[in-house]
Amino acid sequence: MKRAAAFTLLICTLYSFVAKGAGISGSSVLISRDGYLITAEHVIAGCASLNAVSIGPVIAIGHDKLSDLALLKSNAKIIAEPLPLSMAAVRLGEEVIAVGYPLQGILAGLNVTIGIVNDLPDNSTRLEFTAPAVQPGNSGGALLDRKGTLIGILSYKRTFGSGVFAVRREVIQTFLFAQSVEPVLVDSEPERSREEIAELARKSVFAIECLN
Repeated sequence: MKRAAAFTLLICTLYSFVAKGAGISGSSVLISRDGYLITAEHVIAGCASLNAVSIGPVIAIGHDKLSDLALLKSNAKIIAEPLPLSMAAVRLGEEVIAVGYPLQGILAGLNVTIGIVNDLPDNSTRLEFTAPAVQPGNSGGALLDRKGTLIGILSYKRTFGSGVFAVRREVIQTFLFAQSVEPVLVDSEPERSREEIAELARKSVFAIECLN
């Protein structure tokens, strides 16, 4: 119980009318060995320039407002390994792990929570999962399966209730291919412990700073 309680998620509710100020605006995921990162479009909307904490300046080079995805590019030499994109089908009731960084320095370090997939609507760009203690932060962060592979990008939560939405893996893959970005794809990996997954994410998920 103590171990599970240590996993906490901060994810931001999407309010498009809220003006974005300078500071940590969300999270991003290193998606390729060529310095590409993916995030939620609303994380970077209205930012004059962007910085990926621990990496340096990044520029937005691709946008899909409908799906709430954006592609960022760093010209820095990045030694971190990208998170692999899962090719396995997500299952209803599957345990998932959401990771990202809080807004405006409310908390320090990576935040992690465990959830359960509770809705996989047909012909939808998103899946829904339940997560405890949802608070402002972490849009654009990673939704991972128990293998530590990427199955979604955190997008927004219900105004009421515990439902949290993530952009589905199939949509992410289509978006990346349209941008001529080649993610690392995997379809058969052994399950990892929560601690191992958190450590993988720590090396591949980065806070995004909005500079205005």
